[in-house]
Amino acid sequence: MSMTELSKGPGSRKLRRLKEYREKRELTVKELASRSEITEESINALEAGRANATIRTAEALANPLRCHKEDLIGGKERPGDWTEVEAASPEIDPPDDH
Repeated sequence: MSMTELSKGPGSRKLRRLKEYREKRELTVKELASRSEITEESINALEAGRANATIRTAEALANPLRCHKEDLIGGKERPGDWTEVEAASPEIDPPDDH
């Protein structure tokens, strides 16, 4: 995914815990980029808080990190924050409960 697929609009979120999960899984940015098909540039921007992730970007990153997209949000935002957007996007399945 390119930087243009990151978003600052409604339905996008900061991934405050992305770097924490990446380091916990002992992955480099390059390895995560390869496994998620998200560019290194995008991952760096997300980790630095310079960009927000769409649902699809969060899911693409969560899969190789073996977590749910909601785990990557952290902070004050909660899993329900994407509910409205997911309801409008039937092709995106919500994650299984932990």
